Amino acid sequence: MDKIFPEDDYRLGRALEVNLMGEKWSRLKIDPSTSAICRYDLDIRLGVFLDLDRKELYEKINLRAKQMIEKGMVDEAWKIRERFGETCPGLKSLGYNFALENKKGNSNLETFLADLSRSHRNYAKRQVTWFRKETYVQPMGRSEALERIKHMK
Repeated sequence: MDKIFPEDDYRLGRALEVNLMGEKWSRLKIDPSTSAICRYDLDIRLGVFLDLDRKELYEKINLRAKQMIEKGMVDEAWKIRERFGETCPGLKSLGYNFALENKKGNSNLETFLADLSRSHRNYAKRQVTWFRKETYVQPMGRSEALERIKHMK
């Protein structure tokens, strides 16, 4: 490719698109009617997601739920409710409904922890399902991710 001048926004943008694809200009074809880059057999990935073993993921979620409770989730939820009312959109965040029920005395700590953990595990499961359907992100295990990070500049 010829030299691109810094003030040539169009060519800079196009070069960045190609660079992000990780492909050479010679492997691409530009559709003259739309100026769109046509893909042939290019496997374009714009990101990755850490695809942990389900058991490991659930253990981390359970630990995190316990830590959230220990760090005052119930009091936090109650203060938000007192200040902004029970219809505050922030209280629709994952798990706050369980915190409020616990504060009101409608659930014990064990039930609260179980409900909080379950809701976060279900949410994580939906996220993984969604990411796996997306073609622009690549699943990556922990060891592969660590190896790639070591080689980053």
